[in-house]
Amino acid sequence: NDAEIKLAYRRLAKIYHPDSNLNEDTTLQFQELNRAYEVLSDPDLKRRYDMFGEAGIGTSAASDEIRGSAYAAGMGRRARPMDPDIYNTYFG
Repeated sequence: NDAEIKLAYRRLAKIYHPDSNLNEDTTLQFQELNRAYEVLSDPDLKRRYDMFGEAGIGTSAASDEIRGSAYAAGMGRRARPMDPDIYNTYFG
């Protein structure tokens, strides 16, 4: 159930958070954990993952929103990553 998923996520997040592992790089494990929690905590994403696997949910939940956005490059294709210099100009 949702409470068990959240509890397991928090327990594992403490273990794999990069700030908790100064002698070991756990960034990849932490990212995978976050991705799993993102899918398991969203009923629609979980349903699509159960039906189609990773191909059914894309690379992240945000990519699903961008793909259908009128602001995405090519009206339906994924937007290109923002140039870091442009990003830093606006967001410092």
